[in-house]
Order: sequence, then structure tokens, then C-alpha cells
Amino acid sequence: MGIISLTVFLRTEMKTGQIPDAAKFWGALFFSLINVMFNGVAEISMTVFRLPVFFKQRDSLFFPAWAFALPIAVLRVQISLVESAIWILLTYYTIGFAPAASRFFKQLLAFCGIHQVAVSLFRFIGGLGRTQVVTNTLGSLTLLLVFVLGGYIVAKDDIKNYMIWGYYVSPMMYGQNAVAINEFLSERWSTPMPNGSAQPTVGKTLLKEMALFVDEYWYWISIGALFGFSVLFNILFIVALTYLNRSAIAVRNGQGNGDSNRGMVLPFQPLSLAFNHDNYYVDMPAEMKTEGVDETRLQLLRDISGAFRPGILTALVGYSAWLRLAVDIKTDTRKMFVEEVMDLVELNPLRNALVGLRGVDGLSTEQRKRLTIAVELVANPSWMSPHLLLLMKRGGRVIYAGSLGRQSHKLVEYFEAIPGVPKIKDGYNPATWMLEVNSAAAEVQLNVDFAEIYANSDLCRHNQELIKELSTPAPNSKDLYFPTQYSQSFLTQCKATFWKQHWSYWRNSQYNAIRIFMTIVIGVMFGVIFWGKGDQLTVFYRERAAGMYSELPYAFSQVAIETVYVAVQTLAYSLLLFSMIGYQWKVDKFLYFYYFVFMCFAYFSMYGMMIVALTPGHQIASIVMSFFLNFWNLFSGFLVPRPLIPVWWRWYYWGSPVAWTIYGVFASQIADINTELTTSNGTIIRVDLFLKENFGYEHDFLVSVVLAHLGWVLLFFFVFAYGIKFLNFQRR
Repeated sequence: MGIISLTVFLRTEMKTGQIPDAAKFWGALFFSLINVMFNGVAEISMTVFRLPVFFKQRDSLFFPAWAFALPIAVLRVQISLVESAIWILLTYYTIGFAPAASRFFKQLLAFCGIHQVAVSLFRFIGGLGRTQVVTNTLGSLTLLLVFVLGGYIVAKDDIKNYMIWGYYVSPMMYGQNAVAINEFLSERWSTPMPNGSAQPTVGKTLLKEMALFVDEYWYWISIGALFGFSVLFNILFIVALTYLNRSAIAVRNGQGNGDSNRGMVLPFQPLSLAFNHDNYYVDMPAEMKTEGVDETRLQLLRDISGAFRPGILTALVGYSAWLRLAVDIKTDTRKMFVEEVMDLVELNPLRNALVGLRGVDGLSTEQRKRLTIAVELVANPSWMSPHLLLLMKRGGRVIYAGSLGRQSHKLVEYFEAIPGVPKIKDGYNPATWMLEVNSAAAEVQLNVDFAEIYANSDLCRHNQELIKELSTPAPNSKDLYFPTQYSQSFLTQCKATFWKQHWSYWRNSQYNAIRIFMTIVIGVMFGVIFWGKGDQLTVFYRERAAGMYSELPYAFSQVAIETVYVAVQTLAYSLLLFSMIGYQWKVDKFLYFYYFVFMCFAYFSMYGMMIVALTPGHQIASIVMSFFLNFWNLFSGFLVPRPLIPVWWRWYYWGSPVAWTIYGVFASQIADINTELTTSNGTIIRVDLFLKENFGYEHDFLVSVVLAHLGWVLLFFFVFAYGIKFLNFQRR
């Protein structure tokens, strides 16, 4: 990002000493602030990831909260220094900031302070929210408020008196003043102003026009404020960890319908599965190669044999019910069967709960086990009933394959018949006893090989006869054949996945309620801040492998349900912001505004889905997303207007979706106004001509902007859809 920035703000393109030359320098400084601030956002995920373990250790009195938080804060100081140094070494002299060494180190100190504020602020938000959904939402809201009230988007002189307090509590304000004072009070910006000017030099005039402080001592006040904020947020983080507990997931009780003793069985074709002398290999893990293992393949199963029969469950291998059931299973029958299974495994109290993420939220470990069993049961597998055990030793060799018997008596009798194996004690758990007597240490002690004993046993010979019998097709049997790849039609798959996504969104009240609430809050805040300025120029892998459904119905349903919520979110936001800012109440202008905001929400949602589909984990997805968001912001035309972007980068202006949205909002709302305005240098010019000459915005280009938004949404959607279709990052 630093390399890209220096090519956008290259010093050969940056003139100094006069007021018109300052725009790109101020844009470069602000973009650097944005980049440093965004680097701290990753602290949210890291903090939330650590909290479950911390809460267990804290509740067990391992250590207090300050002992957990203090080392993190100290270590982050070094990271702040390194990240700030790398950024400044890459950009400072190549962009062409003030050449004095003292100015270089003062900018380094300012960026270090800003980074410290960012990481401590988002660490505190992580400790306050405690879940990924809440913290991400709070983090986004905080970023918006910090930037809007920081003095760049809305200058201090334009902030209403009742909101001016927000300017002074925004860390971004102090960061902006520190870097701006450091640059524009240097010697090269000390050109005298003409007589009669309010400020004696060009630099102070620039600072005054940007509503920043003009005295050198404000640099040190700003630095002190930045590190003061950092200390404050670290203290608040400790307080949050001390008094807050891990968020509990509320589970609503529900009752099943109908008689619980129906004893239903869905129709199925009984099948047998036999395997004989099977071996299974995988690529040798890199960790084992480093330990000196020379083989290229690791054998996990070695010469195993067995048979799975109808009515005897030796392994739970199944799928979610609806899309794996035959087409002729009626809806009422399916629902009754599901209700019975839920009652059987005592899932009725959890019927409206979200599964969530293991170890983070949702169901407990015990509840997940019961849910797993229920999922396998409603799949209606063709062979089941839990009475067989296939037991293997380390190395993948079978040491027992047979019936357990009542209270595992057949298993116990088999091992007790081996000379030297101790008898099981009364009341002892057969599973625990079995694991103890056939361990590797027991084999060495008894000088036996349980795999060889099994291979020469009557039980093994009986299993071989059973395998031979089941491997011969029964008279009048038919070959196993599926007329279609998926049990249900494409339309039914879309219906089922949309139903699933609908309930997932509806029950995820934490996510949807918070984002709607935050949208309203942001709309009100922006409306208050920009009050009356509308006439001014202020700027899924397992289910796929199981064959439940194809990937495209899943993608369609995910996008469809997201679009519904985005539409509601956009309506609330648009009504608040459009009316409070004071745009012209015309049907076409409001519809344009709604469309561009809606499509902005939509392509950001599609982009997020696309990145998740193209990356192996949410950590990498966050890094990739942050990079491209910074990239889009840099070329959006807000920090640097399109006419001022170097010609070798100007093409990417059209590759930034944010640029199209800003273009659409400006062009639709004010690019058709032909009244005159007076610029800062005294020139009188029409509004539409001013926008065209300085920003490149034209009202006649709106149709292309509308189509471009549709293109971005479709592009991200299809990449997402085919990403989940062809990419699989699972390692098992």
C-alpha cells in the first residue's frame, strides 16, 4: 500500500509553496492517517479470538485482567513503531514532505501515536463487544464517527455548535493537526502572504482554511492527546475484562407438535456396504518430513475389512434431511419425522437456537453432539443401529470388528480370552477398560500383537464369510442408480436454501438488529452533522460434499435474503439522511439516492461474500478486504479528485466501485444545478461547471453510472457463486 501511495503522490507531480499546491499534500497526509488507523482494526478479531480462553483462566483465578492486558499493550508499542517506520520510510521523501530530519521524526512520532490509539481503541471494543458480530458493528460505527468528526470530511467551522464536542473527543482530529502542523509550518510553506491577509504565511493560511490550529505548540498538545487516548483505552479494556463476562446465547424454548410416540420410519432401500483388505494413504505431512521421515505417503488404514448391514449402525455417515430425501416424501411426513427425531434426542428446547461457531457462540459441545446425531437420523440412512464396533490400533490395523453385545459383554469376552489380559472390574466402564487393555504399552507388557490375534481369530474368519456373502448381489436386486446428481430439482434446491437462509437471518437477531439499529444511528448522526447542507458543496463445504444441493442455489438464496435486509436497511438510512441533510425532495433525486446507497450496500455485501469464498479463512479474508478497501478509498476521487490523479493511475479510478457511488450521488443531487457560486479564490462559476472542471462529474453520465453499479454487483455475485462451486479450502 505504501508503494502504491508514493506512485499516486509522487514528488515530481507535487508542487510546493503556494495554496493551490496543498490539496494533494493534504490528501496524502490524510490517506496515511486512514491507512494507519485501519491497520488497527485487525485488533478486534485477535482480541475476540483470545477472550474465551481468558475468561476461563480469569474465572479459575489464574491471573487478573490487568496481567492479561498489560503485556499486550507493551508489545503493541513495538509493532506501532515498526509499522509507522515502514510506512514513513517508503512514503516520506518519495512523496516529498518537508525535508528537514526533525520533521521526518516528528511525523514518525505522530503516526506511532495514531497507531497506538487505533490498536488500543479496537482492543477495547473487542473486550466490550466480546462477539465478532457486535465488535465488528461497534468498530465500524466508531470508525465512521472518528473520521466524520475528525475535521477532514467536515471542517471544524462547519460542525454545528451542539456537535463540536465530538470534534474534540475524536482522536483523528489530533492526528490530523499533528501531521498537518508538522508539514505546513515547515520553511517551504513560509512564503509571505499579500498585505491584508489574515495569516502571515502560506502555511498558516492553509491550516486556517482547513480549520486546523496554526500554532506549533499544538503539535505537542496533539501528540500528548494521542498517547493519552491510548492509555485511556487500555484502562477501559482492563475494566471491561474485569467486570464483563462472556456473552451468553439465549435459547428460546419450543414445543413439538403431535404425539411423541409415533414411531415413524421413512421408506428407504436397505443397502449393505462391504470392504475387504482396504488401505488408505495420504500425502506425508510437512511436519513429519522435517522430523526425518523419508516416505512420501502416510498410511492411515492398513488391510482393514468389514461390512455395514441394514439395521446395524457401525458409523454415523449422513446428511441434512430435506435435500437428500427422495422426491416422493411428502412435506407433512417429513415434518412429522423431524419432530419425532427432535423429541427423541431432546432438541425441542433448542429448536429456535442458532448453531453458531464452536467455542465462540451458539450451542454447547453436548448440544452439538445431540444435534449431530439428529442430523444423521433425519437423513434416513440405508443402514443403521448402534451395536457394532470397528476398532483399530495406531497404524490403521484392525484389532476388533464385531458386535458389542448387551453392556459390551461380547467385546469384554473377546479381550478377556486373550492370555494375560486382566479381567474387567465390577462397575468399571467397558470403554475405558477396553482402551486400557489394548494400548501400545499393554501390547509391549504382554508381548502380543492384537492385530495379529484378530487376523487369526474366528471372529475375523466370520467377518470374511460375511463380506463374501454381502458382496454377492441378492437375486432380483438392481444396480444402485441415481437418475440425477441431486435428489431435488433446481427450483426445490433454491426454495430449500432460501428457507434455510431466511431462518438463519431471522434467528440471528444479534446481527440483523444491530446492523439496522446502527444504520439508523449513523443516519441520524450524519443527518445532525450535515444538517441543512444539501444545497452546499460540502464534501459452506460439508453440505456440498454430501450432495445436498448444487452451489448456485445456495449462492442465489444467500444473495436473495441479503438483498431483502439490505433493502430495509437502505430505506431507513435514505429517509433519515435525505430529509435531514436537506436535498431537494424530487422523486428522481430520491430514487437516485436510494439506488446508489442500496447498490453500495449490495456490492459491499457481495464483495464480502466473494472474498470469503476465495480465501481459506476469515483472518486472510479480513486482510485482503482491508487492502482493497484502502485501495478503493484512495482512488475514489474523494482524497484526490480524478483530474489530479497521475495519468498512470487514472484508469483505476474507474476500477473503484466507491468512485462510481460518489460520482452517482454528486451527479444526481447537485450536478444539474446551474446557479453560481464563489470559490475560495474569488472566482464566480456555475455549480455544474465547477463539478465538471474540478471533479469530472457530469449529470449526463448518470445512466452509465447506474449500469456500472449493476455490473459491480453482478461481478461480485458470480465470482462468489463460482468460487464456492470450484474452490474448497477444507483440509480433511
